[in-house]
Amino acid sequence: MNANQSVVWTLCERFTNLSQDDIAVVADLASQLNVMADLSQGDVFIDCLGKDGDVAIVVAHGKSSWTPSLYRRDVVGELALPGKEPGVFEAFRTGRPVTDARGLSQEDVPIRQRVVPIRGAAGGTIAVFIHEQDITDELERERCIESLEQSNAYLVEVMLEESLTRSGIPDLFEEAIVLVDNVGEVRYANKRGRELLNSGGAVVANAGTPEDELRIGGRIYTRRLVPLERQGRLAGKVVLLRDRTEMKDKERELRAKSVILREIRHRVENQMQTIVSLLRLQQRRQRDPSVAAIFEESLHRVEGVARIHRFLSREDSGTVEAGGLLKELADEVTASLAGPERPFALSMHTNPVKMSAEQFAPLALILNELLQNAVKHGANRDGNGAVSVTLREAGGEAELIWEERTAAALERAEKALTAAAGNPRPAGRTAGGEFGGAGTADREALGLTLIVMLAEDTLGGRFRHDIRPGLLRMRVAFPLDRRDGS
Repeated sequence: MNANQSVVWTLCERFTNLSQDDIAVVADLASQLNVMADLSQGDVFIDCLGKDGDVAIVVAHGKSSWTPSLYRRDVVGELALPGKEPGVFEAFRTGRPVTDARGLSQEDVPIRQRVVPIRGAAGGTIAVFIHEQDITDELERERCIESLEQSNAYLVEVMLEESLTRSGIPDLFEEAIVLVDNVGEVRYANKRGRELLNSGGAVVANAGTPEDELRIGGRIYTRRLVPLERQGRLAGKVVLLRDRTEMKDKERELRAKSVILREIRHRVENQMQTIVSLLRLQQRRQRDPSVAAIFEESLHRVEGVARIHRFLSREDSGTVEAGGLLKELADEVTASLAGPERPFALSMHTNPVKMSAEQFAPLALILNELLQNAVKHGANRDGNGAVSVTLREAGGEAELIWEERTAAALERAEKALTAAAGNPRPAGRTAGGEFGGAGTADREALGLTLIVMLAEDTLGGRFRHDIRPGLLRMRVAFPLDRRDGS
């Protein structure tokens, strides 16, 4: 047994509650402490808890033969206190290593400790290894950095106050700028800020929240607070006030206009329903089937206008996504017109196409007219109407393609061309044909005339058709107008 081991046995038996087996473990490790000190190039200790558990005893000290020791005297047998070496007692309490604890050595030198528990045969912590490193220079550097930061913060604050006070730049700001100290005394105010202070307004009173609203002299201001800190403490704050009266007035005007617009839309919708009801009443009183059919066509067109008005009333901006709205329109039209006696197959292929509401309205009317005629007349011929509708965008233009595939399509198209030949519109301009059902020449040409006028005159686009056996194909193309500039 060497001298270190003998000292460990003596101190542990006298001042600790360790068993003989645990002391043997500590003594064995103490015999290798100098090697550990060489490996870590620093002072290494073994501490054990005293009998009361409120202090620790240094039972062994290993010194490196390569680096100077932190200690000028022997500290074996001295006490380690929680206030000076908290990492040691943390390791005893938790049984876990402590890797970066700061404390004071036995000679009151600032140190960084790395503490590792030593476990006995029963698995409990019986002692701790401690490696210590002098951090005097590190602490001095930290103090210098902290001092520089404080000096810099003070310098910035002084420069800010000087620049605000002596330069005329803040007076050019629209906002009122007021600088107050930590007790609420005004240290500086620009021209607008002085005007508000002199008006008797509570510019800085009750300024607790980061942002709020004030009413001063019948005007509305948004007040924002910017805290100024020095050494982690509130040194003052900058109060910024911006006049928001005109914006608030505009917001109230917009809300009022929105209410009025909703009321107008509601009244228009009611008027549409009234017109529909009157047309239905007149239709039921007609004994002549041809006159009743005219009322029915007019009724469906008015219902189409009402649907489109309802769709556009839901949109907040002047730009709509036409694909989704056209699909919704088609679903409603077919649901109201098709049925067991009028089976109808519709396939919609609509890409997202943005356009102005002014362009969507005539485009939707075109689709409504096509659907109305296809469901009403096309399905009556062979009992199996099949229609494909495509909406796409290409080269800055929107393109609506209507394809109707029924056994009666060719016959209907040829009759429509014959009826459209007497249309006063130049035939070469449209190359179009009617698509409606049986009736007078005027009625057969009316639907086509509406579509051509909407496509060419209203939308400024082109209308073309293609007639083949069993296929009626129509195409409407027009340049897009997007109100959002996209």
